[in-house]
Amino acid sequence: MEEIIAKFSIFFPLSDDLINYLLSVVEAFDLRKKDYLLKYGQTCNYMYYLQSGLLRCYYLDGEGKETSTWFMREGNFVTAVNSYFTGQPTREPIHAVEDCQLFGIHRDHLDYAYLNFKEFNFPGRKLTEKYYVLADERANLLRRLSASELYLHLKENEPWMFQRVEEQDIASYMGIDKSTLNRIKKQYE
Repeated sequence: MEEIIAKFSIFFPLSDDLINYLLSVVEAFDLRKKDYLLKYGQTCNYMYYLQSGLLRCYYLDGEGKETSTWFMREGNFVTAVNSYFTGQPTREPIHAVEDCQLFGIHRDHLDYAYLNFKEFNFPGRKLTEKYYVLADERANLLRRLSASELYLHLKENEPWMFQRVEEQDIASYMGIDKSTLNRIKKQYE
């Protein structure tokens, strides 16, 4: 929990009252590998901080094929963005690639914190900006780069992915099949 407080305090010091409030409402969650944080059709009511482990978000196409949309590792905040902000059921499940420890705050408690602890708004906004930029960069990379260029970018900037994520999930994230990923990998070995 101290790590979460530190993440917010980077942007603005938090009052003792706010810290005490957060300590009283934040919940701990443990997931085993392959457990779901959020299943298809469920509504996401929590903002999570991933203390340890790795999560994967994906969607199913019309033929039931999974396509990875993101991977998030420890030290990051996680939610099903569309479901969390609209209150609608998710179309993109989130599951544990590894055993995970998370802390979560229900949206009602988070809204209360924003309304009643004004100093919380600035760090909340800065973190929202960070993840919005991350999502925009991810979308731009997937649109702009060829599969080979994307592979090289991921190897250079996200090397952990190739050590912790299964090849078929990386391939689906890149928009290619596993055999194409293997051919690209061989080019650069």
